[in-house]
Amino acid sequence: MRINSIEIKNFKAFKSIEFPCNQNFNFIVGENNIGKSTILEALQLWKLAYEKLINTTNKKFYGRSTSRYLPFEELSFLRVPKINDIFNDKSNKKVEIQLTFSHAENAENAENAENAENAENAENAENAENNEEGNNDEENEYKLKIILEKPSSIDVYFRVSYDNAEEFENYSEKIENLGLNLRTALFIYKTQPIFHSIKNEPFYNKAQLLKKISLSKSHEVIRNKILECYVDKKFEKLEERLESVFKKKFKLKFKNSNKTDEEYVRITIEEEGKKEIDISLIGSGVLQVIEIFSTLQFINKKDHCINILLIDEPDSHIHANLQSALIDELRSDGHNQVFLVSHNDKLINKADEGELFFINEHSLEEGQIIAVPTDSYSSVTSELASELLSLEAEDRDKIIVITEGKTDQKILEHAWSVLHPETNSPFVFICSGVHSDETKREGNADQVRRTIELMSSIVDENIKIIGLFDNDKEGNCQFKSVSTNAFSVYSSEEIYRKHKTKNIFALMLPVPEHRSIFSSSDDINQKYFVIEHYFSNEVLIENNMKGANILGTEVFNIVGNKNTFSLTGISELDNTAFTHFEILFSYMINLYEEVETTEALTETH
Repeated sequence: MRINSIEIKNFKAFKSIEFPCNQNFNFIVGENNIGKSTILEALQLWKLAYEKLINTTNKKFYGRSTSRYLPFEELSFLRVPKINDIFNDKSNKKVEIQLTFSHAENAENAENAENAENAENAENAENAENNEEGNNDEENEYKLKIILEKPSSIDVYFRVSYDNAEEFENYSEKIENLGLNLRTALFIYKTQPIFHSIKNEPFYNKAQLLKKISLSKSHEVIRNKILECYVDKKFEKLEERLESVFKKKFKLKFKNSNKTDEEYVRITIEEEGKKEIDISLIGSGVLQVIEIFSTLQFINKKDHCINILLIDEPDSHIHANLQSALIDELRSDGHNQVFLVSHNDKLINKADEGELFFINEHSLEEGQIIAVPTDSYSSVTSELASELLSLEAEDRDKIIVITEGKTDQKILEHAWSVLHPETNSPFVFICSGVHSDETKREGNADQVRRTIELMSSIVDENIKIIGLFDNDKEGNCQFKSVSTNAFSVYSSEEIYRKHKTKNIFALMLPVPEHRSIFSSSDDINQKYFVIEHYFSNEVLIENNMKGANILGTEVFNIVGNKNTFSLTGISELDNTAFTHFEILFSYMINLYEEVETTEALTETH
């Protein structure tokens, strides 16, 4: 079975949306904060609610009149601080999620035929072959709509029910005919963005493992899942898959003498050319891949099971060089349906036709997510790149500055015009993000990093580009994460990193002396300087932008409406209010003056 479509109503970013799924891989791309990861959350939420509806026999669902409940405390994966944040329309306390499953009868009959032939049962094989011919195009669908309602006066649980009892009855009958039960016929497993193995892991039985997986706590039982891959005292299949991804050999060993006398599971791993270590001490990338493959091998042990794998932003926790090999290896396993959210161009290029889905505001307005042709995806990911490359010749000679957000862009444009009213700006300020309408583009530090990395591969060496990062926690993290393959090595002593061959810089905001405490800490988590801090406290207070002091110092965060401030709050300020912006403008100009000086000296010698 596979998921044919997903329909979601009144859930977080989605008022009402339909997603016709690919049967194998679904690469989900789109603008930031548009709802890509929300699709994965909806699948997880549906699965938890589905399990609440299964009765004690595991073969039938409770009747529609039987009340079932899902505690809010089990929904930590939803990333909502309050229960009402789950609703798109907070006046409507009901969420509807429908998964439509399909089962191709011809595939089942073909497998029966193969099994019969293997058993040398010619008569059964012939019957199965006849059935296959008769049902060649037949595909049964099961529309399972689950409804979650919050009681008006209670904030601790959802009431779970379902729509269309006949669909649920037909589905349960099909599952039973396939020799499965409702609870073990369907697995929805989501990889964790950052994987950490716990130090001591007790032995668990299979039912306990399944419960951990369903609650998104799969990382807590990684050793037990690896142990489920132990066949004839070997981890042969798992080791083969690791070698396929990493292009090197690994040896896994079960170190317990038995499962009875010892409390904790002990498994070691030996990477080719390295010493044997406990499984928890291997690199997080290797652990993440082991986690995925051990889980899939565990849940793939029964035929006909519905195995759904959810991968959210693999480039945040799996090295870029491994992602492509991981996708290839996942494709080799036809038992799984994969939903993958990513911005990584190289990874998305692995999508086959019909597997690439783009979400933007138009999708939300139309209520449908559709597949986009893979050969046109470059126009989706490169809307910003196209804007940069289509600049007029005069602007292409300027320094192109990619800002984190549109308010930063507006402030910088206005600051230059006030400080230098008689001088043409040497800069072109462009907001990061992937929305074709610049007024709606919502950028951030991550988008700045991605943009300069993308542009470094497609522009010539004469184009001048600066990716401008706030000197705060997120800005520093993304600045540090800029690719070392293309840019100079990160140093905590420097606020800029230059591309190795092109005139492209990653630059954090230089901090004026009177704000030095805002970014003086060696701890990235204790950096707070953003572009509005170039203004005086008086200006910020007057515009309700100054937050309360933190850390027992003069440090404060920017609060209030940044958009209003950038449009009207600064419009009447005189040039003295923008004095500290000269530090930034001079720094950016000097970056290229130093480059030109260095190039001239190189040519001289």
